[in-house]
Amino acid sequence: HPELSELSMRWYPIPAVCALDLTIGGIVYSAVPFNGWYANTEVLRDLTDASWYNMLVPVARALGLDPDTKAGDEPLWKDEVMTVLNKAVYHSFKVSKIAVSSPQFPIITFPSCFSSSSIL
Repeated sequence: HPELSELSMRWYPIPAVCALDLTIGGIVYSAVPFNGWYANTEVLRDLTDASWYNMLVPVARALGLDPDTKAGDEPLWKDEVMTVLNKAVYHSFKVSKIAVSSPQFPIITFPSCFSSSSIL
């Protein structure tokens, strides 16, 4: 969807948190940086959430969809925008050779992590 490039959307490839404390042997180390990885739906949520970047309507218009429809007339425009953005986000990570997981990844891998740990 080349029309999306006109919106100049950008996102960070790696989520980072730096307001954490790490305690080792009773010593508290403050401001320890931590980074993880994204599930593509996290970026999607940030792009479309009204309290974040609020790009749902601009993307709909760029795709030629009518976001001004009344409820019940054509309710699937949001679903179409979310699907297109989801694919675009995944594609951007893939071509940049940056890891991104699907939202199913933690669900699939949790049982193996859980069974390999010991519970006291």
